[in-house]
Amino acid sequence: MRVIGLTGGIGSGKSLVSSMLRDLGAPVIDADLLTHQSQERGQEVWRNIWDHFGWSVLGANGDLARRKVGYQVFHRPEARLELNALVHPVVRHMMRAGLEELKAAGESLVVLDVPLLIEGGQHKLVDEVWVVYTDLPRQIQRVMERDHVGQKEAQRRIAAQMPLNDKIPYAGRVIDNRGSVDALKEVVTRLWQDAKRSGEQGDG
Repeated sequence: MRVIGLTGGIGSGKSLVSSMLRDLGAPVIDADLLTHQSQERGQEVWRNIWDHFGWSVLGANGDLARRKVGYQVFHRPEARLELNALVHPVVRHMMRAGLEELKAAGESLVVLDVPLLIEGGQHKLVDEVWVVYTDLPRQIQRVMERDHVGQKEAQRRIAAQMPLNDKIPYAGRVIDNRGSVDALKEVVTRLWQDAKRSGEQGDG
């Protein structure tokens, strides 16, 4: 089974690309979705985060208040490391289990959608890395609109991650998301079709 590692950065459009790939029939394992599942009330990671950060990160109903966690993470670098240590081992286990399930189901080509694919060393476990790229002004604008924050806060959140330009050397394919949604869809469709054809030729 061939695994494509999809990554990008906050505001790059990675989630949109992931959604487009799903629409094209790609089996996608989404690390963000697995993270949310692991943090649902009562789950192991939820308990660990509560134990570590206290009541301040919980909402009135006991669910994890991700905005409150995000505020700590983006304003205290050490908090980001602490949170990653609680979440990442569990999510990696869930990703490995998902890959095994897809392999057992006979899938020959799958997408592993991981924001911190390179930072976490997961790029070494995939066959090819696809990086979703955009320029910094667009990235800032998208974060401001998505998270309802000002420019300074958007820049702070972007600066907390590995710069997109530093991810490009790891990429087998760079998906340019500086244009329209239609243009992006065209690129993603072509890449997925090419990847499937390459897989079929390899099987032959």
